[in-house]
Amino acid sequence: MSGVEVPDVVSAQGLTGCVEDEGTCGAPIVGRGRCRKHYGRWWRKSQGRVVEPALNLKSSTPAARFNAKVSRGGATQCWPWGGSLHPKGHGEFYVSPGRGRVPAHAFAVELATGVRCPDGLEACHRCDNPACCNPRHIYYGTRQQNVDDMWARERTPRGSARPQAKLDEAAVLSIRTRFAAGELSTHLALEYGVSDSLISNIVNGHAWQHVGGPTGTHGRPGRRPSTRKAV
Repeated sequence: MSGVEVPDVVSAQGLTGCVEDEGTCGAPIVGRGRCRKHYGRWWRKSQGRVVEPALNLKSSTPAARFNAKVSRGGATQCWPWGGSLHPKGHGEFYVSPGRGRVPAHAFAVELATGVRCPDGLEACHRCDNPACCNPRHIYYGTRQQNVDDMWARERTPRGSARPQAKLDEAAVLSIRTRFAAGELSTHLALEYGVSDSLISNIVNGHAWQHVGGPTGTHGRPGRRPSTRKAV
């Protein structure tokens, strides 16, 4: 670090510690809102390249910083987030040292309504665009509401479209038909290379619910033989 000109510290902006590691570092600041370790990393990465400017939490409000990262379109259009993204696709916004990062679409509703997302609720999209920050497309709802909406809109891959699927729709239909005709679930599990419990869930209709065929047929000849002794 010798020979490096360290800019003025930014504690005057209200920071109490380094803002790196999503605001959890907290080490003493030497410049640009960062401690000596994180400032050194920033400086080495910045040589010869254009870098993101330091946070200016004193002269720029959270609303101003947020709006600068949103591409606003028409009232009914999606407004894509131009900042950092969570692995699940929604935006992330650094509000303040006290709050850290929050989902960008949740902050969009907070700015539009003045109401922060209540405990136990989450920001849910009416559109199918996780990066959208148009508050008209977002509402506060429960996790169950979000999951139900996701299934209703078929936003989650089902059946053979899932990467981890071991069966396809044709195999599931065959399993149900053969089980209803009298074949044992243990034999079907061995043939298809899956667990007996998965076969049970399939023939009971608990799994692969979008596939047809007979379900709930454990009372038919194909059910597992009873191990209870006759009284």
